[in-house]
Amino acid sequence: MALSVLDRFLNRRSLGIARRVQLEPEKRAVGRDWPSRAHTMIGLRRLDNIQFCIERIIEERVPGDLLEAGVWRGGASVFMRGVLQAYGVTDRTVWLADSFKEGRSARSTGLRCT
Repeated sequence: MALSVLDRFLNRRSLGIARRVQLEPEKRAVGRDWPSRAHTMIGLRRLDNIQFCIERIIEERVPGDLLEAGVWRGGASVFMRGVLQAYGVTDRTVWLADSFKEGRSARSTGLRCT
């Protein structure tokens, strides 16, 4: 509640808590920018791909749940749930996985990338 009041106050004055950056649609489409108020950073093309994959899974009756690995704010997972809900699918779980530590690569954890 308090945040929405603050947001409205700041928006009326074209202010924000974060530095405002000019939208670059080309970068947004492929996930090359991290908007301060976004729920996901993967970009519109990747969201389109997720939707395509889920629809294909439903059409071809592929069994199993869905997983987002490397969550950030979880927007892609929320999107996955939305696609499933739009198709009336209630028997699948969307799992989220993340190390919850910034800057950890497979190399720094000792994991082999193959």
